[in-house]
Formats: sequence, structure tokens, C-alpha cells
Amino acid sequence: MDYWDANRHVAARERSKMDKKRNAAIRKAKETELRVEKLARLQTGDMEEVENAIAENVRRVKSWEHSDARELRQLELKIIRLRNKENSRRKKVRQSKVKKDQFQAKVKKGLISVPGLTPGLAPVGESDSSDDEVDLDGEDVQLKDDYDEYN
Repeated sequence: MDYWDANRHVAARERSKMDKKRNAAIRKAKETELRVEKLARLQTGDMEEVENAIAENVRRVKSWEHSDARELRQLELKIIRLRNKENSRRKKVRQSKVKKDQFQAKVKKGLISVPGLTPGLAPVGESDSSDDEVDLDGEDVQLKDDYDEYN
């Protein structure tokens, strides 16, 4: 019996959810239908409907009027400050990108050299000739193990 009672409550909850969804859909359809009818009356030029729409729009506009001019001015100043902060941040980012691009262009042209290893060249402080080459005099070749140099 407990099983059936539990299922009956679950089924009742599901029915309630479905009823709420159905009622919401019906309400939405009715609202849409009323809106379409209202627009149709406005397009045909029904003077009563036009006057009602004008009155409603005037009421909406008046609701936005502020009686406190000081509060409105503070809000305007706050918006201006936020815009200025955003613009200055964007300007800084833009300037840093331009500087970086200019620097990279100068490096590519060879106007500026960057310290460190360059592909195909010996590390800074190393000689161009290696230790295992033969001297021009024809003396013995000195072979050195690279492991000892680096470890």
C-alpha cells in the first residue's frame, strides 16, 4: 500500500506540473491573440484604440521623469566616469600593442639586437671556432667530451 500511496503522490505532482504548463501556454496564447487584435484595430484607425495607446505611452514616458535633478546628474557623472575608465584602459592596451609591434618590426629589420641566443649562431661569449678543430699548423687534434663542459 505504501508503494501505491507514494506513486499516487508522484502522479498527482506530475499532473499538477502538466496543468500549470498547459495553463501558462493558454494564457500566453490569449495574450498574443489580444495583442494581435489590438494591433489590427490600431492599423484600421480605431480612434478609441489610438487614444488609449497614446495615453498609455504618455504614462510610461512620465514614469521615467525624475523629480530629483541632483540624483540624475550624479548618475550621468557616474556613467561618464565609467566610460572614461574603459576608454583609457582600451587606449593603454592599444598603445602597448603598437609599441610591441614597432619593437618586433625593428628587431626583424635588424635595427635592434636582442641579447641571448640567436638561431644558427654561437651562444654569447663562445668563440666561433670549436675546440676539436685542427690548428693551421697541423698539430694534434684535441677532442673534448661535451658532457664534462655542461655537467
